[in-house]
Amino acid sequence: MIDLASKMAILETLAKANRAADQKDVPGTAACYLEEGYIEGDMQARAGEHFNEDLQQIYDNEPGLKRHVGTGHIFEESGNTVTVKSLLTVFDGEEQPGVVATAAIEDEVRQTDGAWKIARHRVDMDPGTKKAMSGG
Repeated sequence: MIDLASKMAILETLAKANRAADQKDVPGTAACYLEEGYIEGDMQARAGEHFNEDLQQIYDNEPGLKRHVGTGHIFEESGNTVTVKSLLTVFDGEEQPGVVATAAIEDEVRQTDGAWKIARHRVDMDPGTKKAMSGG
């Protein structure tokens, strides 16, 4: 079973990734990922040399200040990988405070050189978010 110190370190990595997304900080976000890390699902960033470019495109398509808040983290350990399932709420921080998106998140994280990093980040937007994004 994964220990409390590891859970806290993983949560800190995920929080750093969310804060970097708030700031649209590509290098800061990339620093939370393994070199072969990637994003899949309703948002995508390919692993390797295209990761930063794909992240920049994601951030360019998200206008204004947004706050990414992860909650309800559930940890599942399998070998050297920990899968963390959580919920993401994205708030508008620029115009009028309010929820602009919700999603189910699944992260696979691994420890490397003493630090926990994201290997895979899966985003499954909720139906209402998809509807709002399509203008429906």
